Amino acid sequence: MRNQDIHKNFEREEIRDFLAQQLEASWTGEAVERLEEHISRLQKRLDAAKQSRAVLALIEALGWEDWDVSDKTSYNSETYFPFVGTKDEHKEFLALLARDS
Repeated sequence: MRNQDIHKNFEREEIRDFLAQQLEASWTGEAVERLEEHISRLQKRLDAAKQSRAVLALIEALGWEDWDVSDKTSYNSETYFPFVGTKDEHKEFLALLARDS
């Protein structure tokens, strides 16, 4: 007997087939806990992305931009800051760096 025919001799065959098909489609072998952990990680990434968007909107509202100065400053991997300010302030900062080196 073909697997697709297992409900053939039972009442409400179409409903049984539909429900069985939905079970198969929704169960990929991953436990509910594993899926919840994955959703939790994705939620944290979404929250971080929303915060980043809010920070960028605030920088823009203040008339500033963020400038990568990683090649001009020393830092450790945990404390790098981009320069935040206007284009003129960024130029002024670069001039200060050139003067101090």
